[in-house]
Amino acid sequence: PLVRIAGLSALTGLTGAVLTGITVPHRRALMDTPHRLLQADAMPAVRAAACRAIGALAALPPMADTPHYQLAKDDAPRESLEPSIDLLLRALKDTSKSVRLSS
Repeated sequence: PLVRIAGLSALTGLTGAVLTGITVPHRRALMDTPHRLLQADAMPAVRAAACRAIGALAALPPMADTPHYQLAKDDAPRESLEPSIDLLLRALKDTSKSVRLSS
């Protein structure tokens, strides 16, 4: 669990400038990892770290701001945040207090 927590904590320090050089598949992997861990990890500390990472990643510029990504006509930045919002709202009902506080 400590390695997963450390990895998620590293995501909270990313900046938009760092992400401009990352390809779309790699950026999606960075975005998907905390979502997956929040949904499925058994350790409350990992789920709490995932909540913090999701919040930090949501504050970054949308993918359209990177040279490797073009928004489709029907994509909207709000829609890209909806999965994060839904997960964080569900985390507010987690059995662990540390997860609820982080969400």
